[in-house]
Amino acid sequence: MKGQRDVHLALSSGSALGLAHVGVIKALLDSGYNIRAISGSSMGAIAATFFAFGFTPEEMVSIAQDTGNKITLFLKAAIGSRGGPGITVESIVNKYIGNASIKDANIPLYVYSTDLITGKPYIFQPDDKVDIALKASSAIPGIFPHVKYKNMLLVDGGVASPVPTSIFHDKEDALLVAVNIYGGIKDCTWNPPPFTMSPVLAPIFSSMRSYAILMANVTSYITVHTDIMLTPPLCGFSSWDFTQAKQIFETAYTYTLDILSKQNK
Repeated sequence: MKGQRDVHLALSSGSALGLAHVGVIKALLDSGYNIRAISGSSMGAIAATFFAFGFTPEEMVSIAQDTGNKITLFLKAAIGSRGGPGITVESIVNKYIGNASIKDANIPLYVYSTDLITGKPYIFQPDDKVDIALKASSAIPGIFPHVKYKNMLLVDGGVASPVPTSIFHDKEDALLVAVNIYGGIKDCTWNPPPFTMSPVLAPIFSSMRSYAILMANVTSYITVHTDIMLTPPLCGFSSWDFTQAKQIFETAYTYTLDILSKQNK
């Protein structure tokens, strides 16, 4: 018998739009649900990890706002990963979580990446370090370099597992709740800011937009067996602008509260 308030939560990839995961987490907690285990790909992995290590939703939004001040976190990280003066995923992890391993999390944590050699997902193991796990899980192809690890070439978890539910398929002691960020942007029209057309930035933003279109179409055809599937409506928000953290959070929070209230009737 599934605990009606116990949840296994799977968080999709989604770049800055993945901040919606934080709003979903808060809505679940405020509605009385107990998140017993959590998985994530890419930005979903980052949100999952910070929650699993005890950060509140409000603290996660504050971190995103502080880090993304003036110039977006995405641009800082993209430049930093190429050796330029930017912020890397590892530096963020080391600042807030420290030199921790997956097993140090407060609840079971499953971080997904994709091995380019086998084409299959790699779920980081308990002894794997958190900074390597999140660096690999969020390594969007064409934007961030792949990560060499244990004879693998690892990239973004969303490539093989955009909605990472597989780890929970044989666990029936809790509700399986999944968040598919791309389901909420499939029919959105992109309004690119003028600076995204500059010679330096255009390839990055073209790759980013192309990846979002691909994932939106792929996930619409994926059959994911869940008890609750959440697709926060995120048209009007950008997948690269982390300065919108608060608004994305609030949109997902309100949406999820509404879905859960209907679920419980």
